[in-house]
Amino acid sequence: MTVGGEPALTADVTANGLCLETTRLAQPGASLSGSIEIRGRTFPFTGMVCWARAERMGVRFIEVPRELKDELG
Repeated sequence: MTVGGEPALTADVTANGLCLETTRLAQPGASLSGSIEIRGRTFPFTGMVCWARAERMGVRFIEVPRELKDELG
């Protein structure tokens, strides 16, 4: 997974958003974009940071391809 061009690890992913681990935390309310790989396919996304603490961020998806929602469905 990448966020803002930097690598990140996902701790949890749902159809609504994800929790990610990164050393570069963004402030709640910040928008970010990235890509996530699921089952060998890469999907772009745009999201909004809902919370950030201890090298983890909760991100709500704003814009994702329909195929990603189908994968996570």
